[in-house]
Amino acid sequence: DPAPFKAIFIHMMGSHASYENRYPEAFDQFKGHQAKGYKAVLDDREVDAINAYDNSILYSDYFVSEVISLLKQGGSESKRSLTYFSDHGEEVFQAADIKGHTPDNLTRNMLEIPFIVWTSNKDSDDIATLSGNSHRPFMLDGVFSYTLTILNISSNILSEERSPASNEFKAPLERRVYKTTYEEAFSNKHQGIKKISTESNI
Repeated sequence: DPAPFKAIFIHMMGSHASYENRYPEAFDQFKGHQAKGYKAVLDDREVDAINAYDNSILYSDYFVSEVISLLKQGGSESKRSLTYFSDHGEEVFQAADIKGHTPDNLTRNMLEIPFIVWTSNKDSDDIATLSGNSHRPFMLDGVFSYTLTILNISSNILSEERSPASNEFKAPLERRVYKTTYEEAFSNKHQGIKKISTESNI
């Protein structure tokens, strides 16, 4: 596509259940009973689910790395970036006897998600700001404002305080999840929260 400016959205099936249907046979790498979980000895059903989930993550990682490889082929004169995130996480017998996600028995694995940024323009101000904010809490309901910032789009509906790529970013004091907040659900506040990771090509 010769258009000088473009945004491409790729919606992956990712690791939505059923996990065993989310990767080709070549990525069936996790097998056997090495999986660990919420109890000392997992049954076969639980181990199979964990292995299938891990295989689906392995395939998603491969897919994202292939997209980044395509972006790296662009000319040095063009700015290219990728932002990858999940809409939610999954509990797969790690912290509780649950497979999937539910508002009735929340675990961190359901709420904490990957948010990965790759860019060809590692020296830009917005990437420096994003990196500086990587340790601060963020919610996906701010991804609209983040996207406008990272694409350098001006708009009267941009809320810079919700974009971690903006100098005006304000981390939310609490993050509402169903009828509670993340902070209420998990008393050791901000512990184990996944960081926004930034990576640039060299």
